[in-house]
Amino acid sequence: MTRAYFRAAGKLLDMPWRMSTAGDFSYPETVGPKPPGTDLMNWYVRRLTMASHTSVPVHRALLEVQPMLAPPSVLMRPGMVVRALIAARRSPSVRNRV
Repeated sequence: MTRAYFRAAGKLLDMPWRMSTAGDFSYPETVGPKPPGTDLMNWYVRRLTMASHTSVPVHRALLEVQPMLAPPSVLMRPGMVVRALIAARRSPSVRNRV
């Protein structure tokens, strides 16, 4: 019974854990093996963050996913991906980059 519980809990917590630790690999000081897909996840999360500056739907989705009120899959729906990539280009932070 214990093994079944931890197996089920591991499946449930895998994505939130990956999301919370992926940002660590943005820093060169981070050591250890980088899980596959980490660079892509970090790239997309940066775009989501920039998109949240100008898109209310993206901002709302992030506000629901970050505290785990909604599943991360909300951010991966095709409509959300398109909306995020377009809105990210309008972010004020894009103009302020050096």
